[in-house]
Amino acid sequence: MRLFEYQGKELFAKYGIPVPPSRLADSPAKAVAAVDEIGLPAVIKAQVLSGGRGKAGGVALVRSREDAEKEAKRILSLRVASELRVEYEREGEPRELRYGILDDESKALDAGRRN
Repeated sequence: MRLFEYQGKELFAKYGIPVPPSRLADSPAKAVAAVDEIGLPAVIKAQVLSGGRGKAGGVALVRSREDAEKEAKRILSLRVASELRVEYEREGEPRELRYGILDDESKALDAGRRN
């Protein structure tokens, strides 16, 4: 099963796992409305089903409404995603957490090992 980040975080919230406040946006105006609602600083993230969005420029930390509009416009212009997740950024906390669920333990790889 492949989920967009926002779908995974909705599942976490449903089962009581804390997640930062966030909103979906499909335009710069909606990204600005999202930061107005959830607060600043915020991270704007392209919603894609593949990795590497940060290296591709699909993630931006914003500290103002103007930055939110500018970065949302820039990320949407990359054409890697048509939807953004605008998430409140708690400064000083880890920026990325990864979770996974395996249905077959024999397929698990040691996280520190690369083939």
